[in-house]
Formats: sequence, C-alpha cells, structure tokens
Amino acid sequence: MCKDSALIQGKLVEKAEELNTKNKGEYDQVWCVFDRDNVPQQDFNNAIANAERAGFKVAYSNEAFELWYVLHFEFLNTGLPRQDYIKKLTGHLKKYTKNSHQIYERIEHLQTTAIKNAENLLQEYNPPNPESDNPSTTVHLLVKELNEFIPKAQPFNAKLTPATLLNPVKFKYLFDPILIMLT
Repeated sequence: MCKDSALIQGKLVEKAEELNTKNKGEYDQVWCVFDRDNVPQQDFNNAIANAERAGFKVAYSNEAFELWYVLHFEFLNTGLPRQDYIKKLTGHLKKYTKNSHQIYERIEHLQTTAIKNAENLLQEYNPPNPESDNPSTTVHLLVKELNEFIPKAQPFNAKLTPATLLNPVKFKYLFDPILIMLT
C-alpha cells in the first residue's frame, strides 16, 4: 500500500510533466492534487519537491483529503486516523460518501470558513514540513486560485464552477490523485 501510493504520487508528477511538455507549456499553472495516504514521510515530501521543481503547484493534504472537507465545519489541529475524518463528516453532513459528486455543492457555502481554518492550521507549523505536519492541507491555495480563475473563464464556459472543478467525480482521474491544468 505505501509503495503503491508513493508510486502514484510520483507518476502524477511525471504525467503532469509529460502533458505540459506535449502542450509546449501552454498552461499558466499546473496543479498536482494528492493526499499523503500511507506513504512513507520522505516519499510524500519528495513528491511535493519534484512537482515544485518542475514548476508545478501542489495542493496536498496530510493525511487525508477529507481534512479539507472537515475544515468547512470546524478548525482541527489534531491528526486523526482516516476513518475518523469520515465519522466527523458523517456527523456534520448526516451522510457522507467518499467521492460523492454532491459533496461540494453541500459545503460550498462554507468555503470561506474552510479557507480561514486551513490558513490558521498552516500557521501552526513553522517552518512547514508537509510530511510531519499532521493535519495539514494546501487545498485552500488551489481553491483561492480557482476562485480567481473562474470569473475569467465564465465567458468561455458558463458551466464552469468551483463545484465542477473541485469535484473529484467530475474530473478525469489520473490514477488516484488529480491533475489540474489552467490556461
């Protein structure tokens, strides 16, 4: 399990490099989105460093992407096992299904709270070290960027919303993580 997740994170960065090269760097930004899963700490930091070295941005969560969802409801600065994030979300939402295509629509109105909670959480780690900063997430940085990008894109695509961009079910998956390229 650990090696598979690390391999997937590494392959995501490789695929991003391949697509960016194939498209001659036409993207203004490339984001790799993944969580730590159960990869060894150093492999997690290596995946982030490799993406950044390639000029890509990373939206990560340590340990689970569900942390980002929980931050919509509460500030959380204590690491939890993955299943406890799901329990918290079930408590807040009454029903939570991983990879549900409805999750974003259900929590979008709480986005400002989540961004503030994520920013406050990252401030607790000085200096930051993604592999050991548990819990931590930089998904809010991507969300803020998408919030800037979406109004510019509206004339071209009326259906483009944060819900369509951040809903994993509506993305074409590259393995388990997500690759987002903005032009």
